[in-house]
Amino acid sequence: MRTCIPLILGMHVRLLHLHVLATRVARCTRCASASLSSCYSCCGVARVRILKHEAQSAHAAARALKAGALVALPTDTVYGFSGLVPHAVPDLICLKARGCTETEGNRREGYPFIALLADPQDVVVYTGTRLPAEFRALWPGPYTFVLRMQDGATQAFRCPADLWLRSVIRAVGGAIFSTSANRHGEPPLQDAQDIDHIFGKHLALTVDAGPLTGSPSAVIDLTHPVPRVLRAGAAPLPLAGLERRDSPSLPHVGEVCKE
Repeated sequence: MRTCIPLILGMHVRLLHLHVLATRVARCTRCASASLSSCYSCCGVARVRILKHEAQSAHAAARALKAGALVALPTDTVYGFSGLVPHAVPDLICLKARGCTETEGNRREGYPFIALLADPQDVVVYTGTRLPAEFRALWPGPYTFVLRMQDGATQAFRCPADLWLRSVIRAVGGAIFSTSANRHGEPPLQDAQDIDHIFGKHLALTVDAGPLTGSPSAVIDLTHPVPRVLRAGAAPLPLAGLERRDSPSLPHVGEVCKE
């Protein structure tokens, strides 16, 4: 019985830590223009790095996202920074532009953010229509599609193959924004420890799944009569007749991604 008490207390402290992580979110005085700030270094919000296989990892990630925090999550391709749709946009722009030291003008330039879905059929909520069958067959998987939304704007969507990540999105209750875990213009970081070391003070949570050496998803623009490949990923493009318009990055926020 004596040996059980420390274990029980340890579990209680761990769960309490995760609860504080997901609920204690403050507004940053240095980023007053942002709706939900991620400058946790000056806000003093609790942060932690946990392992993906831990029982509470998905719950902790969903709680942190729902509280308005930014998190680093493993996907079926690379590690990504994630936040709520649409509130996380200022924070993600700030994070990708080397913290909160950029000017307001630079922050308005925009960065590509993909909306991750829990299930393929969820795209109907945003677009009002289903994907064409030949593209629908590629989901879940490492394929991102730029689609026209019901309000006329365009947005990049992806349904990942990773069941753990999809459970997080489902628990959040809607799509989450995702962008590769790196500074703008640099290659994606492959190790959660490196992400935590470089960006940890700006994140509420980093979920560690070990080294991820994959490539970002392929990006196909379906808003034109002939689909266009904006970015070729590691996965093969199984469809013939796609127009190649390979680009080093997705269109900026406000052009294709209304976030």
